[in-house]
Amino acid sequence: MDTADDLTAQEITLDGYHRLIQEILKGGTRRTVFRPWELETLLDIESCRLEARQRSLRLQQYMRAVRRHMENRRGRPIKFSEFLQRRTRRPSME
Repeated sequence: MDTADDLTAQEITLDGYHRLIQEILKGGTRRTVFRPWELETLLDIESCRLEARQRSLRLQQYMRAVRRHMENRRGRPIKFSEFLQRRTRRPSME
């Protein structure tokens, strides 16, 4: 694969993550067919017990973090649980 193919695959992956997170934010998925990575992502998100309001905010932040991660590092997006762990390890700026 050359660089153009890598970038196209990365854009497809990022677009898929964006669509999946948007479905969740709008109240959940209505479909019955998922790709393996989508199921893994849904299970990871579900395993992170958060209040509805906090979950919505964190999912929006997660989507931005995935976008930055993919733009800077390429490769597989970080898991939601990893994202939450990184956020809790940072010192508060408040």
